[in-house]
Amino acid sequence: MVDPLVWRERYHWRELAKLAGQNAGPAASSGLHVHAPEQANWTPFIPQEQETGAGTFLPLIYSQLVVMAAGDFQNAHHGEIEGDLAAGWEIPEPTVLVFRIRRDVPWPDEEPLNGRLLTASDVRISHEAYRTPALPQRFAYQSVERIEADDDEMSVTFSLREPASYLLAKMTDPLHVIGPPHQLDNPNIAAVPSGGWSPGFDKPLEAQGTGPFKLEYVGFINWGLARNRRYFKRDPLSGRRLPYLHRIRGGVLMSRTPRSSIFNRSELWADWIDERFHALELRSPSELDQSRELFPDLAAQVVAPTPGRGSILTFRGGVRGGAFADARVRHALSAAIDRREVAKRTRRGLAAPDCDHDWSHVVDEASPSGFREWPWTPEELGRPYQFDPARARSLLAAAGYSQETPLEI
Repeated sequence: MVDPLVWRERYHWRELAKLAGQNAGPAASSGLHVHAPEQANWTPFIPQEQETGAGTFLPLIYSQLVVMAAGDFQNAHHGEIEGDLAAGWEIPEPTVLVFRIRRDVPWPDEEPLNGRLLTASDVRISHEAYRTPALPQRFAYQSVERIEADDDEMSVTFSLREPASYLLAKMTDPLHVIGPPHQLDNPNIAAVPSGGWSPGFDKPLEAQGTGPFKLEYVGFINWGLARNRRYFKRDPLSGRRLPYLHRIRGGVLMSRTPRSSIFNRSELWADWIDERFHALELRSPSELDQSRELFPDLAAQVVAPTPGRGSILTFRGGVRGGAFADARVRHALSAAIDRREVAKRTRRGLAAPDCDHDWSHVVDEASPSGFREWPWTPEELGRPYQFDPARARSLLAAAGYSQETPLEI
């Protein structure tokens, strides 16, 4: 058993800046092999019902207008937006957002782009495509009235019907990348067959981007990326061209048990010990302890859960009819759950109550971030998260349930 608060501090993200070798700066590496499944979306243009949440891989091969600054020296709780393809931006009016686009960004040296430089119109075409009704990105652009590009001035202007303070931050989402214009300037962009690719993306390897890597191959359970030697960004300190990694390999190993295609954790662990992967999500304190014994230079971090990632109650069929339509029933079920006991028995103690809120839900003026980092207590999260059997019984009784007429789930 471990204390989540103790482990959070021991393996806190701020400790990354203290790792040996940080003062020497980054160095080139032949490659990185990670345990990451092939279910990556290599195109951002997929219907909402097919979006798997695997779009985080997209910025490896595509660029964006803006991104969230990230790095070992970055405060993980203060989202700082920085330009990617955007050299800068301004808001001359509450309903106008103007981006200045970099002039030194080359497309891949392949047909039909042939290595030409990115234009403002290229950027406009991608964001226009995101407004397609069938795509999940459309919600971010619901206040956008029109998008205009000026290739001479290298500017893209978003004119809004009303102020939308969320728009700039939503553009940092990995699904808002800039794709090749010849594939996206298509009225049927959302006509994606089930399990297939968007028009122009019939084959993953045809995807062309201006990001740090090029998609080299995609297999059944693995994929590979190669360094984009024409990538436009350089290390701000050394001036060396990025990226430092020459290759990234992702994939999972199928079970070696006959007649089984299940991913076996013990076999995966054996491959981790054999150093067939360079990075792995460790699932328990004991796995971390073993890894530290085997790899003295291991860099580990306890990552707090994203809001709502923990166990949740799902009411199938919605809450518009039946017993769950009564809010008292739903509150009773929540009050009947002892979250402290659940946390104590989960992941050998490396768990704590979670909430489906932004982290700023728990204010702490003494913290540099302005709020309490995970883990939280049920008291901090509010009454709905607190274990109260008497209240649960009272609410159920008020809703008309008893031992004689029990609630059946």
